[in-house]
Amino acid sequence: RALYEAGIVVIRDNEQGKRYGRRGPDGRIIEAFGFDLSPLAQRYDEFVRLAAAAKTERDRMKDLRRRVTIGRRAIRQAGEALADLGLVLDTWPQLEADTAALVVAARKAERSDDLALIAASIERRQTEAESALREAAKPVETSPEGPENKPHTITTTLMINPSDTVIAAEGSSQEAEPPAPLSPPPVRALTAEKEFRLSAGQLLDLAPKLAACVFSTAPSWADIVEAAEKYLRPSLGVSAALWGEACGVMGRDQAALALAIVSTKAEGHFTRGAGGYFAGMVRKAGRGELRLERTLWALKDRKWGAAKGSRDSSKGAGRAGAYGPH
Repeated sequence: RALYEAGIVVIRDNEQGKRYGRRGPDGRIIEAFGFDLSPLAQRYDEFVRLAAAAKTERDRMKDLRRRVTIGRRAIRQAGEALADLGLVLDTWPQLEADTAALVVAARKAERSDDLALIAASIERRQTEAESALREAAKPVETSPEGPENKPHTITTTLMINPSDTVIAAEGSSQEAEPPAPLSPPPVRALTAEKEFRLSAGQLLDLAPKLAACVFSTAPSWADIVEAAEKYLRPSLGVSAALWGEACGVMGRDQAALALAIVSTKAEGHFTRGAGGYFAGMVRKAGRGELRLERTLWALKDRKWGAAKGSRDSSKGAGRAGAYGPH
């Protein structure tokens, strides 16, 4: 009935309201009552355009929902990091409430234009949350035996930007020896290319999602690390704190390599999401149990075949020029 009212099919019943058809000796219909489907054929081009527009809308909705999810997770992780530091911000309850309301609105949104506004609002709050965390995590002056009118303060540390080492307390009271500063985790040099015989171009060939984040026409491992930190990490739901921990345990280049490997796996491979899987890799690396070379060999074998996967990485450097701006 809905199709009839929309003019997509035509109902042609006989006088008694019956529907039937008769064919002649040659098999062609000579008399028929029922549904006439000829409008479908007449409007075929229109339906093709509508289907294409609907697919575009679905794809945009999917991308916007992904942005909402990334923003929501980043805000939650910032809140957890603040809680770990024992800090409570006056503005946090309102930011948290606004985010929750926006998430509910996002679930109910049926048009991409509406969802785009919601995603932008959540991303603004994500920026606010991460800025608040950066400010809260800045070291403060310690005064173990300071003036009686000045409250004692505790220096807090948090790796916000993995390119920096953990911030240690600086400055002290003249009357007492300051507490020993926390030692930053060792930062290893870019050694993955030599250790795994893997050029930047080869890794980008193996990990298309990472390649989509690299904008250099001649990418290096430094470009890969930057792309992994700025773009691939948030898209996989990996927190800045976890990334910082990975950099301290494995080194920045191997952390980027591990993240690239995670990005090659299908969504159904994870039981606790890509972020949880990456956290497991970091824990294994801390125990000395992570074997990236095995996973790399399997990736090379699937992508290039066993023979090509065994070649020296220098032969893959020519692929680097294939990854220009996206």
